[in-house]
Amino acid sequence: MSPAEAEIEILVPPEHDGARFDWFVALQFPQYSRVNLRRVINAAALVVNGKRQKGAHRLKLGDRISGTLPDIKREG
Repeated sequence: MSPAEAEIEILVPPEHDGARFDWFVALQFPQYSRVNLRRVINAAALVVNGKRQKGAHRLKLGDRISGTLPDIKREG
């Protein structure tokens, strides 16, 4: 991990049960563009409960999102 990368770990709270993986991550990290977050998800740098998931994956209460967010700039 380079100094510019950030390790994350988030538990899905009750109010986001059923939310899309990509939408939830974008909500948690608004400093990143959704396009860049989708790239991170597709590269499996972020996983749900230790397993690679697509951005459209529906989260469940208590799911653990973990991985590494690279230092990327918001587009636009």
